[in-house]
Amino acid sequence: MIKPGRRLEDTIPVDDVWPMQNKVSWSERDQIANGFAQRTNMLQPNPFTGRRHPEQVAKLSGEGLVPLGTRADSQQCRDILDYFTATPCYSAHVPVYSDNIARPVSEVAEGTSSYGSYTLEQNLCAPHIPELILNPDVLDIAGAYLGCIPTVYSINTFWTFPRPKRGGTHEFHRDEDDFRFIAVFYYWTDVEKGEGEFYFARNSHKIDGVNAALGKPELKFSGSQATQAMDAEIFRRIGTGRGGNGYGYDPLYETVFKDDLICITGPAGTAVAVDAFGIHKGTVPASRPRLCTWIRYGFFANETYHVDKTKPAPRALVEGRIPREDWSNYAMRLLVTD
Repeated sequence: MIKPGRRLEDTIPVDDVWPMQNKVSWSERDQIANGFAQRTNMLQPNPFTGRRHPEQVAKLSGEGLVPLGTRADSQQCRDILDYFTATPCYSAHVPVYSDNIARPVSEVAEGTSSYGSYTLEQNLCAPHIPELILNPDVLDIAGAYLGCIPTVYSINTFWTFPRPKRGGTHEFHRDEDDFRFIAVFYYWTDVEKGEGEFYFARNSHKIDGVNAALGKPELKFSGSQATQAMDAEIFRRIGTGRGGNGYGYDPLYETVFKDDLICITGPAGTAVAVDAFGIHKGTVPASRPRLCTWIRYGFFANETYHVDKTKPAPRALVEGRIPREDWSNYAMRLLVTD
């Protein structure tokens, strides 16, 4: 157990702070993130400073995305695929947005939703997933990027089913989970172009990158785009009529970032780390379901943690599978409890 006063949530007014995430300016966001990192380091020393993988940390910082190669072998991928295929799922991208009824994957695949997803408890019971959460190589990158020991605040495994109509996250958007955060995505099925690949707009996670993209002399805007793309701060706020996060402007993003769109494909086991504050999207697979897991690392019980109504699961589900040390207890405090 972590003593009261040794968690970031015990030292800041969380209920007042997390709703600010979508309201502060880009520079204020960075300042708050740096302050959170400094305070976290006072509470819990950070053993993950990028010494293992400095080049990958630099690429993530510079471009917003870094491929992690194949992080699971073929047998592990089959174990994970078999487990989730046999486990009832919820017909939404994240269970909280479903009707809260778990159904066989085959039934959800034949329904109207583009997605099928799993609860935190189902993820923690899966083969190999808990071991991936605190993988030292991944934590080395996450800890260096955040500037402090990473807090794991979200784990989600989900299917994307072939559909004639795309789902919500198949439009370009940016996530505003925390004041700084990264998501690590793992493919459990082979993903080639046209079968559920992921796209990311390089440099769109930082204000200088967006302003540079907007300032290209060959860039031409027309109609409403001319007023929507004046600078990075205004550009960040487009899409507010659809709940924020920039949804609904794919043609604009494809124009601004036409030379900077990265496509992530790969065999089962492929992983990629992303600052999902940058512009990104998934795609609908053409012929077969795609299975993917994300694990997200940030500072505290942030907006997404609250919106997704995440509650910690019993530690017994992962006993013996994740370390019981001060650093790991801190990193996992939002997802498991004694």
